[in-house]
Amino acid sequence: MKTITSILLSVCCIFTVNAKRVYRSEFLPFDTREAAEQLDRTGISKYIPYNGEDTVDIPTDWFDSFIYLRLGSEEYDLTSYLRQGVNSFEKWAGREGYLFAQEKRSVWDYSVTLVPDSLGRDFGMLDLEIIVRNGYNYPEPITVGYDIYDPTGKLLDFSVNEVTVDGRSTDTLRFTPYIYHTYDHRWQPNITKKEVSAPLYRVTLYTKRHGTFHEYIPLRVGFDPPVYDGGALYTYNAASDAATTRTEITALLRDGVRCAKPD
Repeated sequence: MKTITSILLSVCCIFTVNAKRVYRSEFLPFDTREAAEQLDRTGISKYIPYNGEDTVDIPTDWFDSFIYLRLGSEEYDLTSYLRQGVNSFEKWAGREGYLFAQEKRSVWDYSVTLVPDSLGRDFGMLDLEIIVRNGYNYPEPITVGYDIYDPTGKLLDFSVNEVTVDGRSTDTLRFTPYIYHTYDHRWQPNITKKEVSAPLYRVTLYTKRHGTFHEYIPLRVGFDPPVYDGGALYTYNAASDAATTRTEITALLRDGVRCAKPD
């Protein structure tokens, strides 16, 4: 098969790559806000499409970073297993995905929802957790921030914070700002027509060091308060096995009922 080659590295030998699967949200870190807003992957300097090659040559400037391989819903941390030179990817040959790298001080994961105010007032609240990771052996400061824009492009809130993270560990920052006028931009189901109007808020996560931005992570989130019918809130209880649950949820989706999609 075709080999991904790097102009930065001469080949002397081939290393077989093992990997550790990681479990986190799927995202890509972009180099600029413009690239993040357009989801333009050419705006990611440490990004390589993977098309099922037997071998991959990783650029030398990636080796001061965390290096990941994403294959569909699976992600692998290759950082400790790659070597300079050509690496054997035979165990993933024929599969498609991409490789990317993040700095050793970076966003590891996140959780984001836009929910109704807990006291029942007519606005929402952003519930955002950002997990940052320090890959060095000693404590390091990480500056992390976010901003949120409504579906019309209006800036609603932002925050920038510095946290010192112990070596080889993570830390979590949580933000819960009020977001006003959310009911003006809520998801609107129309079961009769089996369609949903979905105005989305734009949330961007980013990190900085010495005043320089290092990654932008674009997210989209909708405001969808619980819907009551006849004074009752309807919920779905999963069946006893995965196959039956998947069949029942698929039927609900086909009938226009919004719910989690089966994997």
